[in-house]
Amino acid sequence: MRWYERLRFVPQSLRMQLFGGLLVPLAVIVAVNLSLARHNAAEMADLVLDRALLLSASAIADHVKANGRGFDVYIPPFALGELRSPRNDIIYYRVSGPDGRLLAGYSDISFALSAGSEDGPRYTGRAFHGGFVRFVAIRQVVFSGHAALSTYITVGETLYTRNATIRSLEQQAAVQQGVLVVIAVVLAWLGLRRDLAPLVRLGKDVKGRAPGDLAPLPATAVQRELRPFVTALNDHLARQRQQLEAQRRFAANAAHQLRTPLTLLRMQADLALREAEDEKSGGAIAALTATTDRMTRLTKQLLRLSEAESQSPASRREPIDFAALVRDVLEGYAGLALARDIDLGFDVVAAEPVLTVGDPTMLRELVLNVVDNALRYVPPGGVVTVTVGYETDRCVLRVEDDGPGIPARERALVFERFYRVLGNGAEGSGLGLAIVKEIVESSGGTIALCDPHRGTGLVVDVRLPRLVAEGV
Repeated sequence: MRWYERLRFVPQSLRMQLFGGLLVPLAVIVAVNLSLARHNAAEMADLVLDRALLLSASAIADHVKANGRGFDVYIPPFALGELRSPRNDIIYYRVSGPDGRLLAGYSDISFALSAGSEDGPRYTGRAFHGGFVRFVAIRQVVFSGHAALSTYITVGETLYTRNATIRSLEQQAAVQQGVLVVIAVVLAWLGLRRDLAPLVRLGKDVKGRAPGDLAPLPATAVQRELRPFVTALNDHLARQRQQLEAQRRFAANAAHQLRTPLTLLRMQADLALREAEDEKSGGAIAALTATTDRMTRLTKQLLRLSEAESQSPASRREPIDFAALVRDVLEGYAGLALARDIDLGFDVVAAEPVLTVGDPTMLRELVLNVVDNALRYVPPGGVVTVTVGYETDRCVLRVEDDGPGIPARERALVFERFYRVLGNGAEGSGLGLAIVKEIVESSGGTIALCDPHRGTGLVVDVRLPRLVAEGV
């Protein structure tokens, strides 16, 4: 597989892809502009140099005079001064007669107009005296009596100033292009941030949702080109909602259908137990009754687990006095605690109302399972202390007992379904803490198991979002 084929499988940033898509043509445009700027700078420098050469050659030609014996050649200082530059360029010239004989200047200059050449100036550049020189050659007609004689003037100059001018113009063009590129990059980045902001907000909205929130996404919040994508997601979410509703209905129907025969089975077992004639039959019927109770409890817990897993923010959510809810649950367990000789205590550690928001049925189920687990595993004569309070933006529920506790290596496992700690002798289905975890997570809270400050046992620490009362 070639390297460019492997790139297809590498996740890329859409913002960087769009930004790169803008930078690549921008880089090509800048390269073309710089090339054109260099070409234009060279043409401008050549034009300036050629005009100066032509002016100098014309000034020398104006001072070539004919006499009876030949030609008088005078090189005016200002003619060569036309070519003076801060780069110390060297100036070369040659004046030739009609027969090509040297009249003045450098004899080794080979470039010159000859008889039959056009009257206009001719330019060329060639190597001369170890450097590169730009030359111009012109023809000047000199009158001697009634005769018209042709003379030829050639003037050349090294290219130091010309090359420096080109570099200066190139640098100016590069600086201008660089400033434009920086402005274009900044504007492109800001434009991409603005254009992709709806998509980023949509992503944050999806990321911030609870696991069970399948509400449709706002398709009008993004650009027209992205709306088919959002519409497809909404269609998928709608199908997921339908499936979850079907599962929820199935779980509710199944639980209802199971509870009814189990209740009848329990009633029939109680009737059979009262009418049992011998101890052996009574024991078998009592075992059947206990099994029926466990099946009933398991059915209820499976239904609660299904409801907790499918809970979403769109379900029933309202402000709740968490302390009052916990107190109401504990009152229901007072008889069981008294029968098992367990000291069940309750304390509210808060100067303000302990309020949260959520589904009252689910939060009640949460407290029921945590307290039920504590009472179930604590031996007779034990202590279970329930504390409710708040810490900054969290409502805190702490259920502490002095039972056998849970080994640290198994605390992460007890939140899994049907996992039970061996050796504690208590009955259970292994679903209680799994239900608690699902309810806590769907409510935006956290749960942790830790050791009490003194002695043996276990502390269940539940933290839920706190709702601050108005005026507090």
